[in-house]
Amino acid sequence: MVQLGKNRLLKTPLILAGAAVGLGILIYFFANFREERAVQKCFEALHRGDLEAAYQIWGPTEEYTFKDFLQDWGEDGYYGRVRSFRIVESESQGSGVIVRVQIRTDAGQLRIPIAFWVERQDRSIGFAPADF
Repeated sequence: MVQLGKNRLLKTPLILAGAAVGLGILIYFFANFREERAVQKCFEALHRGDLEAAYQIWGPTEEYTFKDFLQDWGEDGYYGRVRSFRIVESESQGSGVIVRVQIRTDAGQLRIPIAFWVERQDRSIGFAPADF
């Protein structure tokens, strides 16, 4: 009878510790989920050729107008039409998240992933600074 009580006392801390470890793992893997999702939605729109929707997800600014966006992502732009993409990794940095995306365009697959900066507050997207 006493043995049953000892087992129960041992199980409770083990269950709580396991739950804490599981929660930690979930937080680690899904900490940047919303920012990755914003980039995914933007690239899905680019893949469909819906440049206006992609620009709205990107986050319009006076410094990076739709014309600038077209020069990068338009049919004849620097990157051209996105044929496929894959989010490679993400990393929290201060007020935002660096999301690296492997892209294949009409010209072929880019050799290295492109790093994008996603601001946590409003999930606006931009190119990451060169040192990332």
